[in-house]
Amino acid sequence: MYYQETARNAARFEGSIGVCEARKVTHAERCRIVHFPVLWRSGLAALIGLAIGWERRASGSPVRARILALVALATTALTAISFQIPLGDPSRIPDGVLTGVGFIGAGVVMRDGKGEVRGLTTAASLWAITGVSIAIGVGLVVLGLLLALLVYFVIAWDEWPLMTRLRQERAQQMAKDAAEEDV
Repeated sequence: MYYQETARNAARFEGSIGVCEARKVTHAERCRIVHFPVLWRSGLAALIGLAIGWERRASGSPVRARILALVALATTALTAISFQIPLGDPSRIPDGVLTGVGFIGAGVVMRDGKGEVRGLTTAASLWAITGVSIAIGVGLVVLGLLLALLVYFVIAWDEWPLMTRLRQERAQQMAKDAAEEDV
């Protein structure tokens, strides 16, 4: 019975990065995990996490690049490994990771002394990097890279030269309007 189920799982995971075989083997040999794809995808995700974390640090965020890199690395590794092991539903591990990162993000959101909520963008960037890492972990590397670029552009939107210039012009206009009202 077990061997028939393993054969079905092997057929189901045929396109995955791991190769499960339907032959009589010991428990330790049941599924061969391919290490290199897990390592290079995790390394790529960690570099993406460092880049996005560096941007968050430059904007004064409480989350540093190391945290985003570690979240990206762990998420990618766990996702890639979960899709190599012939378990019932490999999406359970990424679901749990998303939930856990949600709790980490909740710890980043705080109120300052003025009553303003701070850390929402950082929490969202933690969750976004988790999504990017899951895409990379399942083998959708190009999609993960494109999503990472999109995340970076959305986070860095305020720092773009065009946006900075528009903010300066708006501030000058508001100052001019305020000066005219005083007269």
